[in-house]
Amino acid sequence: MRFNPALAVAVLSLAVVAAASANAATAATFNFRFDDNGPGEPDGTIGTPKVGTGTFISPVGLGIGEYALSSLAGFSLSFTFGADTYSTSDAATPIDGVAVDITQAGSQERLVFTETASPDADGGPAGGSLDLVHAGSELLTFEPTYAGGHNLYAEFGPTNFNFGNYLALSVPEPTTWATMLLGLGLAGVMLRRRNAIAAA
Repeated sequence: MRFNPALAVAVLSLAVVAAASANAATAATFNFRFDDNGPGEPDGTIGTPKVGTGTFISPVGLGIGEYALSSLAGFSLSFTFGADTYSTSDAATPIDGVAVDITQAGSQERLVFTETASPDADGGPAGGSLDLVHAGSELLTFEPTYAGGHNLYAEFGPTNFNFGNYLALSVPEPTTWATMLLGLGLAGVMLRRRNAIAAA
């Protein structure tokens, strides 16, 4: 059977559409990194030293836009600064006042915590978009912002004081990786076929 480049492109296109549909139904994961540079970095970037990490997992796929946390039943979050770990159960802000704002950042998506009403209307103990309290003393607060917000945070208490920028970028889903590998495979087949014809 003769190799048909048009058919290969059509198959690859169908695979991309299928992967996109699958991603819309699967969980979305964002990896966080935190620096300790105060407000010294441009919005959407972080510097060194990096003092914390974390993840946010949505039970459903997220595209560009703003999503109230209350609409993402089953979401989870975890942030680690040294020996202190903040989890979903540490949230001290009413969830119905918190949202995530997703924007495009190169080939990935970027997440920041925002408020669903006007700024400072959240009701958390530190006045952030999202406040978390660990073991009753250490507190992590994300800058109080509305849609299109920035990426400042503060973490403080008896043992820690960190203040700077955070960056949360999406993690590609397995179906995305599978589609990329399929595309590379088809490109390799096309290249081998062309080289074979040229050699003949």
